[in-house]
Amino acid sequence: MRRVCVATGYMGDPIAWQWRDPESFADLFTAHYTDREPESSMVAELDGRVVGYLLGCRDSAAVASRAGMSLSCCMLMNQHSAPASQSATGMR
Repeated sequence: MRRVCVATGYMGDPIAWQWRDPESFADLFTAHYTDREPESSMVAELDGRVVGYLLGCRDSAAVASRAGMSLSCCMLMNQHSAPASQSATGMR
């Protein structure tokens, strides 16, 4: 699931051009669902390989609050790890 998230996280395209740390991106967009509400997640497999997923939750306000805090932390981490010639988003 995390591999698919990173490979399709920018409107169906990979996120690498704008997000330096794929693990933090996958955490931001999947961790709540897989760690706190795995019963609200569905995975699509083809030949034993994850090719898609659907994540849901019972309390979207709690997820939004948690995601906002996580996004702020991730953006701060990205900003401090980016080379001087790049902005916090990784764009030149």
